[in-house]
Amino acid sequence: MLEEGHLFAAGLDVFAQEPPPKDHPLIHHPKVVHTAHLGANTFEAQERVGEAILERVVRTLEGDLSYALNTGFDPEALEALRGFLPLGEALGKLLAQITRGRPEAIEVRFLGQFEKDPEPIASAVAKGLLAKVLGEGAVNLVSARPLLKDRGIGLTTLRSEEAGEYTRLVEARLITDQETRRARGVVIGGKPRLVGIDDYALEVVPEGYMLVCVNYDRPGVVGQVGTLLGEAGVNIAGMQLGRDVPGGRALFVLTVDQKPSPEVLEALRVLPVLERVDLVEL
Repeated sequence: MLEEGHLFAAGLDVFAQEPPPKDHPLIHHPKVVHTAHLGANTFEAQERVGEAILERVVRTLEGDLSYALNTGFDPEALEALRGFLPLGEALGKLLAQITRGRPEAIEVRFLGQFEKDPEPIASAVAKGLLAKVLGEGAVNLVSARPLLKDRGIGLTTLRSEEAGEYTRLVEARLITDQETRRARGVVIGGKPRLVGIDDYALEVVPEGYMLVCVNYDRPGVVGQVGTLLGEAGVNIAGMQLGRDVPGGRALFVLTVDQKPSPEVLEALRVLPVLERVDLVEL
């Protein structure tokens, strides 16, 4: 069309074959102008590109792998599971702090309908578990599973269409050489919510400091615990209680504004009304 005059001239920045053959008729054509294939060739565009790069680097370092390459995760799945990844990490951290003994295996169950493959949630559980052992910055979603394997800790995932009263629910189970404990969670309004520990149903926002207490369901238990914490200057922000049957075993979670000292924790653990007390820091 250039030779016939239908086009006065043409500007090109890309060829179907890169680089084009040396004898390509458009390379030296007098009516063709060639430019570099660069869409951000102004100062303003360069500034915006730089800001975008920095933002994505920061998000990746914070654990958001939506823009990372060669992770093995589908970026669309990571985006769809955005609320569930912090939930999985919180479940892993919780179990790491309430389960005694040497970890041997983790089991993660996905209950309900997930739009995308929920496997990254299991990696988040592993990340949370290991973060309490190796430190917060020492593990991410990509390295979590290999680090588990290096330590001889198995990871299995199961799926079920049934999630009870919830649309989607995640349950994590930690097996050690001493005991097995499990925790369940959902995402409500985009935020993680703990809805069960072991066989007890409750509802807690997993954040800050929490005291997970096991006791027999008797009058005055919470009062004694509250009095001890109050005398130590530890403010109770919230409480959730779960029990099997009236008068049976019970579990309650106290969220507190300050981290209890080792002396306060020891005082709680020797209370005759409590069977067990675990401090959880999320």
